[in-house]
Amino acid sequence: MWFETQDFLGKLKSWWESFEITGRPSSLFWKKLNLLTDKIQTWKYEEFGRLNTKIQDSLSTITELDSLEENQDLSS
Repeated sequence: MWFETQDFLGKLKSWWESFEITGRPSSLFWKKLNLLTDKIQTWKYEEFGRLNTKIQDSLSTITELDSLEENQDLSS
């Protein structure tokens, strides 16, 4: 889902390159991954909102439509 979003890879690259950290190479990589995780979490919420809530809302709508369809024909 993320990779289908316009320019996600560009954002990922930009975030990674924006981190200015000093230290040993092994700790730099670890710190950058932690910072990247924070960026992705913020972006994900801004881009998609609360997915669990959206999924539950969609499932509720489907259940309601299924119930209506059992009692009558539905128009498009």
